[in-house]
Amino acid sequence: MPRAATGSATSVVTTDLMNHSGVWFPEAHLDANKMVALSETAVTVLGFDNIMPLFSVWHESAALGCEVDWGDRSRMPTGKPCCSTMDANLAIPRDFLLRRSCTVPLEVIRELKRRHGGEVAILGKVFGPWTLCYHVFGVEPFLIATLLQPDAVRRAAFAAFAVAAAAGLALVAVSGTWWLLAVGAAAIVAAWYYTGGRHPYGYAGLGEVFVFVFFGLVAVLGTTYTQALRVSAVAVLAAVAVGALACAILVANNLRDVPTDAAAGTRGILDGISRRADPKDHRRANRPWRCIRSRRRLQPAAGRCPAPLL
Repeated sequence: MPRAATGSATSVVTTDLMNHSGVWFPEAHLDANKMVALSETAVTVLGFDNIMPLFSVWHESAALGCEVDWGDRSRMPTGKPCCSTMDANLAIPRDFLLRRSCTVPLEVIRELKRRHGGEVAILGKVFGPWTLCYHVFGVEPFLIATLLQPDAVRRAAFAAFAVAAAAGLALVAVSGTWWLLAVGAAAIVAAWYYTGGRHPYGYAGLGEVFVFVFFGLVAVLGTTYTQALRVSAVAVLAAVAVGALACAILVANNLRDVPTDAAAGTRGILDGISRRADPKDHRRANRPWRCIRSRRRLQPAAGRCPAPLL
């Protein structure tokens, strides 16, 4: 009997699944046969309709030179930065895609497609430039550099974009869905010009539009297609809902910044609204509301809780 597809776009590995398959960390990260055996439990044990074989966020970073502790059966992998300062050059090794932390996942994806490609979706994963910079430079140094060394952050971001693009290209080559290159290129351009370039669209009232498109339509429909090889009306409705939620979160975040954004000359979707609003509304919006949950409804500890922006 037909049923709704079920699955997960992230790793589902647990200690129980390790014990069931007889495969544990750290070997499961860099041994193709063991990675296949452990990742297959998503289908053979959990009954999912997709397999996502990567169990760690460190594969690309390891190929860049980060020292990675791949964990054990009770501990997830951790790593150390490979660049001591933001002034260090983030060089992409010529053999980046040939290093073991890259070749093993690609080999596993090919094998899983051979075994299950006609029955379940096989997913890959590429980590973006922000995550890569956290790994390569360290979280705190990189965040501090965004304020003190913007030029160094810009150089690092471009290099990380290149790494993510190279990994994405490899996944597209394995999957054979070459048209996804255009989607990836559009995502890179949109990510950069959100707040970058001479005329960032995020400061011109278009941020919510692109968030809706890429966090909603592209993310949901792209994920749906890679798993089901088709896009349904239900998927479109889900994409619209996720995009609307992402926009609502962005609007809620930007609401507190309306006065300072106006002083800085930046514009958002709230700009036109704020011109007609009572200035007291901004003060009310910025009050530190505290709500406590009762059995029947949310009640304010002081004042009145604002309505959700949905």
